[in-house]
Amino acid sequence: MMATTKTLGLLLMVLVPGGLLVLGAIVLARLVAQQARAGQGPHGRRLARALATVRWRDVVRETRSLV
Repeated sequence: MMATTKTLGLLLMVLVPGGLLVLGAIVLARLVAQQARAGQGPHGRRLARALATVRWRDVVRETRSLV
């Protein structure tokens, strides 16, 4: 699974202009979803807390690990 994700990520970066930006957006969405699932309370508040807790360096670190 991880090898497939890496391969698709590299293809995305090569074939699509702005591929690294798209890959970063995918990673950001995945991190926010993980944080929202871990939170408690109403859906809107979980989402707001998840967006507030995700840091840019976390997104960059995850993106680099995929590439």
